[in-house]
Amino acid sequence: NAIKNHSNSKKRFVKYSPLSPFFGQNNTLKPHQNNIGINTILLSFSGKPPRKIGVTSPNPEEGKTTTAINTAIALSQTGARVLLIDSDLRKPRVHRIFKTENGLGLSNFLSGQTDLESIIHGTEIPNLFFIPSGPIPPNPSELIGSSLFKEMMQTLEARFDHIIVDSPPVLGFADTAVLSTHVDGMILVSLSGKTPRETLQRARDLLYQVNAKILGVVINRVNIRRSDYGYYYYRYHYYYGKEEKKKELPYASSSEEDSAST
Repeated sequence: NAIKNHSNSKKRFVKYSPLSPFFGQNNTLKPHQNNIGINTILLSFSGKPPRKIGVTSPNPEEGKTTTAINTAIALSQTGARVLLIDSDLRKPRVHRIFKTENGLGLSNFLSGQTDLESIIHGTEIPNLFFIPSGPIPPNPSELIGSSLFKEMMQTLEARFDHIIVDSPPVLGFADTAVLSTHVDGMILVSLSGKTPRETLQRARDLLYQVNAKILGVVINRVNIRRSDYGYYYYRYHYYYGKEEKKKELPYASSSEEDSAST
């Protein structure tokens, strides 16, 4: 799936685009420029849909955190109880997006410094909770690979409908390969025009070596004016733009209605 390149940082998150084609009839999720096709992911397993999903990329700065956050928000907007975990213990970012301190989090729990309940935070988005990474530890791979991490995931699975894990980049560190054994599947994020095909294949192969299930690949920051996706996106913008205006008119004042009609 491809994600449109947004110049406005707020538009990177589903929360700020409620009237988008990400949602279909009866709030069925559909792919669009803000995120991936969650419905496709949920149906990618035979039997039951994946509940624990890791999000990673071959290298840093390719959009994995944005994708993880959008995935979590989109799932929470279906009414599901969702937990987002920042497991990137080397370069955490999730706490910045939610504007919280990172003094207490996953690394503290995994090193035995605090209990699980103390690191789970609520957000202003209904049904969405998150666990920050905590202070950067000297042994990230060891903590992620610990039996305590496995036990934590099992405990959290009983409390939440979906768990989205923002994982470290695949290449260069063992963290994500280890983490992938604790989730139902991984989403691999690449940067349009920047991530070489060979690099993406190397990341894929490393995950396959530990028998990880790759749910899909997200192509991030696609320039729709230079791609085949342009017609698809602009048609949806046109349609939903009209819908938004129609919904606003009944609540406008008479002067606003006159202005809108002209």
